[in-house]
Amino acid sequence: MLGGCVVSGSARSAPPPYTGADTVSEASLDQLVGGWAPTMLNPRADIKDWDLDSHVQIEADGSVVSETHYDNTDSPMDGATLTTRGTWSVEGDTVTMTITDVTSDNDNPFMNFVTGLGSSVARNRVGTSTANIYELSSNHFILVQDSGEATRYDRIEK
Repeated sequence: MLGGCVVSGSARSAPPPYTGADTVSEASLDQLVGGWAPTMLNPRADIKDWDLDSHVQIEADGSVVSETHYDNTDSPMDGATLTTRGTWSVEGDTVTMTITDVTSDNDNPFMNFVTGLGSSVARNRVGTSTANIYELSSNHFILVQDSGEATRYDRIEK
């Protein structure tokens, strides 16, 4: 999901179940337009608890830019900002997300290789995903992906 999560290692565990109530049956993209700070609500065991500064900007045309800055991590990503671009659309209570590009401002050649590889994988393998809107207000919304991962987005600008 266009947000700030990093997986360590190759094993991908399932997230713990999200127990929040699904209170939304209909939404529109207009309700999601703006700046948001994402927070994982039920991170998988293989997600590192790194110091991430992440925000997502959703535009009225459906374009989305997510920037995640990595600090105090034990990886080559330390100090880097990862920018993910894509589109979001809303139908009923479902958000469809498509990743179109992933870039990094890091001068580390290894990180640039990983970012390029990640961008290719995102476009060709992950590409499009869907999530159900569980909560929606003018100040926050909660998305639960098909994988079970739940993310809360808190408004940071209007």
